[in-house]
Amino acid sequence: MARPYKYTGILAKPAPLDLRGLDPQSAAAEFRRWWEARIAALFADCGVDPAAPDGWTGVALMLMQRHVPGFSDTRRLGAPRKTTVDDDISLFVEMNKRTTAGMSVRSAAELVARQRRKNEKPSAIDIRYRRILKRIGEGVALRRKEQARQK
Repeated sequence: MARPYKYTGILAKPAPLDLRGLDPQSAAAEFRRWWEARIAALFADCGVDPAAPDGWTGVALMLMQRHVPGFSDTRRLGAPRKTTVDDDISLFVEMNKRTTAGMSVRSAAELVARQRRKNEKPSAIDIRYRRILKRIGEGVALRRKEQARQK
């Protein structure tokens, strides 16, 4: 997951606004100053001209890119995967053969690790197999939900 965006200045910390004890006109003026300072800082942080006719659209797009994963163009952090989808499929087939024949997942992982000769630890194979099973289960559940919605 991408690192959270670091805001600076008045956008970096919560800013409590205490309007108690002020008459309505003073409270409104104080709120307006508080609000306008933060809006100006937000526009500046997003690199958008506040006078532009589509200024708010620019701010919204920048905030979506920073905070909504579906709008982000950044790649995941961390090391890239060392396995491929084909490798996952062959691992699943080998493991599934053994587990459906009655072997425990751990025993099957030890056997598959020896047979594959890829210098993989049985515990890593065990974890990968369980993750693949989880993804398959999520996919089946999603498909069932879509089929139920279509009926």
